[in-house]
Amino acid sequence: MQFRFLILALVLLIPATVLAADGELIVLNKSGASASILDLEDGSEVARIEVGVGPHEVAVSPDATIAVVANYGD
Repeated sequence: MQFRFLILALVLLIPATVLAADGELIVLNKSGASASILDLEDGSEVARIEVGVGPHEVAVSPDATIAVVANYGD
């Protein structure tokens, strides 16, 4: 039996002022098809960005100018 998986990568070009910086965390909201940027000091949501159906992983470039989200959705 052969399995085939399709993973879509959505490249988010987001201004550095919106992307997670030191002291912030990006959390994917699978059912909400979005990513939240949270302030680790007080837990508040700094920003919410739509990323497509079924987000599963996110990676941020070292200079925090690009985030790539892998989606398992349609």
